[in-house]
Amino acid sequence: MNKESRFVVFDIDLPALAGNKLFNPEIARTVSHTILPLCHLASEAKKQGIEFVTSDVYFGMPERPRNVSLISHMITPVTKKFLDSGVKPLLLISQESPIIAFRFFMLLKKYSAWYPHTMMPEGFRKKVSPKTTFHTLYFPEPYSRNTRVNDNLEQKRFVTMISGNKRVPLTLKRILAGIVSGVFYRELYKERLEIIEYFSGKDFDLYGMGWDKSIIGETRQLREAILGSYRGSVDDKIRTLAQYKFTFTLENTVSKGYVTEKIFDAMFAGAVPIYLGAPDIADFVHKAAFIDMRDFKNYGELELYLRTMTKKRYLEYIDAINTYIQSPEYDRFSQESFARKILSLIE
Repeated sequence: MNKESRFVVFDIDLPALAGNKLFNPEIARTVSHTILPLCHLASEAKKQGIEFVTSDVYFGMPERPRNVSLISHMITPVTKKFLDSGVKPLLLISQESPIIAFRFFMLLKKYSAWYPHTMMPEGFRKKVSPKTTFHTLYFPEPYSRNTRVNDNLEQKRFVTMISGNKRVPLTLKRILAGIVSGVFYRELYKERLEIIEYFSGKDFDLYGMGWDKSIIGETRQLREAILGSYRGSVDDKIRTLAQYKFTFTLENTVSKGYVTEKIFDAMFAGAVPIYLGAPDIADFVHKAAFIDMRDFKNYGELELYLRTMTKKRYLEYIDAINTYIQSPEYDRFSQESFARKILSLIE
């Protein structure tokens, strides 16, 4: 490596992708397809003479380069080591839910003050330090705007949900984080259980890790509903979703601007999303391209709407999805747009 070249360390706590595996799409996709935009970013940066490296690669250099910038995904066990070693902090970024990373969000004002730039969903704009410049994060997607999804209506099953059985308990630490930050984020795990219990046995298939294990406090009725609809984990989420007309798409939490890959996975698979999450979702995704769960008083009303939907109405949703995919509104979420934004900050 030429020590005079420009380097960017991407500081993220993913040991499985150390050794620069984070930027290898063939390896990264085995961990999560949400990492692929980072691979694209590193590839585009290389064209401009900027080399991305993982933390361990940087610390393993026999002679460390002088021109190094730091991008941190939240705060990791080695972040402070970077800052103390003289590496220039550039950007703090987070794609994680505040339900999961509650300690990070509790201390967000402190952490963001360490970086000249912070990139997060719009709902966190007022939570960062005034010392940092806030940039709205549009959760980057690896899907091409040239994609056109097909309806294949006659070949599709009714409805599905792909979601891991993960619930973050309301611990004392999480309560304390809410008190300190002044925000208690709503978790949508309960709604997932309600969907399973209502739709089980009604042409509904459940996929994801962990549903074969019992849930604390579950009723016999809920356990029977889970067992009656559970079809195991999936190797290819898009291929599985493509087999269904509709899919329940629930974020992990409710927060302004917190729109993750879940609704995009559904749309690019050609499954109409039934969405619950960001209260301002219509500011990011065309209203005609998804079904908003908030529009229905109860699951019975929603089920009736789904079952009585005409082919013409269903195809209108598919057409709206295709229109959205090719729109400037989706382009904000493209990995190409993400790379352009990050590279402009590096420059």
